[in-house]
Amino acid sequence: GVGWIAISSPSPTAPPGWPTSDGPDRLVPQRRGSPRHPVDKENSELMSPWSFENQMNAIQTVATHLSEWMQQTGVQETVMDIDALGERVLFRTRAFYQGRWIDDEVPDLIVREATDARAAMAQLGGGAWTKGHFAMKSNDYRLTTDFDYDSAPTLDPPYTLADCATELRLSPRRPETTPDWLHA
Repeated sequence: GVGWIAISSPSPTAPPGWPTSDGPDRLVPQRRGSPRHPVDKENSELMSPWSFENQMNAIQTVATHLSEWMQQTGVQETVMDIDALGERVLFRTRAFYQGRWIDDEVPDLIVREATDARAAMAQLGGGAWTKGHFAMKSNDYRLTTDFDYDSAPTLDPPYTLADCATELRLSPRRPETTPDWLHA
């Protein structure tokens, strides 16, 4: 089945003073090391028609939800790095809170929205990005991004020829836009 593979360290105890309520307006430590999280098949198995509007809506959703979460929880900075290929995703997140970095604390919903932006940004014949970087600081709550469509993703375990074939089926590329490492 379709799923996210989340590779990260075991969950530590929440630091003193770290909000842990289950309310939607509070920071809740996220699970770590879950082997699979379901992905919306409608948004991930078929390449969506590329449009500037779809791309902007996907990124705006991430920006809106990330800034709301940061404002509600007092997080001063966040960084999300996402590597993806076919149906596999590896993400790393960090939140700067009360003077220190905390790994893997960005809510799963926001990470999923950032990953789903990949499908909205896929270009017919040009494929989807394989590496995405999302960052936001509390001084302006402006989302900064960087997307790489050509570099091999860093996955654990490493990607396989089957992953490459799945990627090309889901996000087809013309020969001139297919990096050497992606040829299946």
